[in-house]
Amino acid sequence: MQEKFYSSKYFKWVIKCAVSIFFVAYVIRKLDIYALWLNIKNYPVYLLIVALLLMILNVLVGAVSLHALYKNESIWDMFAITLKSSFYSLILPGQLLGESTKILMMSSEKGKLSQRISAVFVDKLLNVYALFVLGTVGSFFTKSIESKVIKLLFGISALGLTILGVIGSNVRSCTLIERKVDNSFASFPKLKNSLKKGINIWIGYITDKKGMMISMLCGFIYHIIISLVYWVLARGLALHISLLDIYWINGLLTFILLFPISIGGLGIREVSLVGMLGLLEVRENIAFSLSLLILLVQVLRAMLGGVFIIFGNINLKKS
Repeated sequence: MQEKFYSSKYFKWVIKCAVSIFFVAYVIRKLDIYALWLNIKNYPVYLLIVALLLMILNVLVGAVSLHALYKNESIWDMFAITLKSSFYSLILPGQLLGESTKILMMSSEKGKLSQRISAVFVDKLLNVYALFVLGTVGSFFTKSIESKVIKLLFGISALGLTILGVIGSNVRSCTLIERKVDNSFASFPKLKNSLKKGINIWIGYITDKKGMMISMLCGFIYHIIISLVYWVLARGLALHISLLDIYWINGLLTFILLFPISIGGLGIREVSLVGMLGLLEVRENIAFSLSLLILLVQVLRAMLGGVFIIFGNINLKKS
């Protein structure tokens, strides 16, 4: 019985809950709780509303991005699916698991499973590319930090993804890679066939240059809006940080939260944000308050997604 518990999903949830609690407790013990309470209590409500509206706008941007790659669902259906996935992204450990729920919510009658998986994967890949490009711009052009490690991290990542993108956007290069796979994995037929299938699906996407460009553009818009959300929330705390700084902070924070090591990123988000804002000489109380406000807006958006999940028969086209 004990072995079953250790090998079960419940044990993983216990571990991830423990990680979240540990990191939250680690940060809180250094804070002035009363000052933290005042920051939240006196926060302007209208700024929370503005931030929430920007978050909802971003759901629409994400829907347009995914629709550009997977046209079997309407933009409004994609909007509902993306909003619902925001609920799962919050309650599931790691954002990637939340993103993967989009695959399950897309209609199986409108497209094959492989098409849905590939569309979500390519959309996320282009989104990550936009994230690192903006992070690179922010880290190189800000005057607030001089961290060569951060600049090197973003620079190498953006350059590497750009090189891979140039190679991957060429049909001839992809065909050559397919031949290499055919020869190199001849002894592993199942793996070979899976890789070749993936390459063929990718070739199908790169021939749709319009769809790829729209999705990539939406990726940039998505992360610019996220940065605006952070900027708006920071203003309510009398915290004046530039969008350039928010670009690299958002980049690092999003990358860290991809790893499923806590529940909804709780604890990891707070520690990371306190540490990164510390580089800008922001007090821990203010940084933690900003983290809580970001979480609050995400929870409100997720609650809206939860409403869509409960009332799955909502027809956006008629509303």
